[in-house]
Amino acid sequence: MIRHSKFVGCVAFVFMAFSFFSCSSTKNQDSDMESEPAGTPIAIKRPAASEAGEESKPYEGSPYDKGDHYSDEKIKGGYKTLGEQILGTKKYDKYDEVTIYLSSTLGRVITRYGNFIYKPHTDMAGFIVRYDTSLYAFYLAKSERKALRFAVEQYLKDFDERNLDRNQKKPERVYGTVGGYEEFGLVEMQMKNRSKPKVHFGYKFIKKSPFFCIYVVRADNITDDPDNQCKQSVDQKYYFTKAQAQALAEFLSDENIDAKYTAPKEKPTKDKYNEIFDAYEDKPEEEAEYKEFDSY
Repeated sequence: MIRHSKFVGCVAFVFMAFSFFSCSSTKNQDSDMESEPAGTPIAIKRPAASEAGEESKPYEGSPYDKGDHYSDEKIKGGYKTLGEQILGTKKYDKYDEVTIYLSSTLGRVITRYGNFIYKPHTDMAGFIVRYDTSLYAFYLAKSERKALRFAVEQYLKDFDERNLDRNQKKPERVYGTVGGYEEFGLVEMQMKNRSKPKVHFGYKFIKKSPFFCIYVVRADNITDDPDNQCKQSVDQKYYFTKAQAQALAEFLSDENIDAKYTAPKEKPTKDKYNEIFDAYEDKPEEEAEYKEFDSY
């Protein structure tokens, strides 16, 4: 009995240690970058003219949008069933399996397998992959997806024209900055942590090859669980080859994501009900025609 108690205690300790490590393991990396305050909308920004090599201007078709593109109303409410909302299920739909390179806690570039994902009934899509000890579901909304596609196009152009400079200052940020959204946890069923990080687009030379880079800055955990001990997400750096970057941009295109969105059925309003019942108000009960309402 004593041995069993010690074993259970050890398991609990290891689980708590992994939880803490997954939330703070990269906290000291890139110390010049501070996490964003919880819930702060981040405007889409294009790189400065000195970095981009051309006149600085807003993304075409993507103005500096106001408001929160990752509101609780969109993420938690939506048009899920009551059971899905209570249990927190149906958080995303999985699609193609993808290979993603990432920078580990020790600074090594390693290979991980993940999936493209889409959050049902929203304009949000991205990918899910294990980073250090936790699973991270990374999302971009419509305007931010457009900014990423612009960044990929610029990266491919610079790649083909050999404009990518190994000595570029902070190359992971040269293609702009947007706001993102993440859900994370040790396993898929326990991804209760949430954050709204700042996201940089750029490139990074790994050995002799320049990879497209998505740099997700650590951010405060905004989960509403009072017992949650994870204070922040971790800094994440994801690297993509030319083919991988193109595949990601294609998956996040409006044409692809809009096709996955299913508009909710319109619920009958009070006026509609009044209109229906007013038609029968002057008829005797035995003469009234009863019919099945399409709105049910």
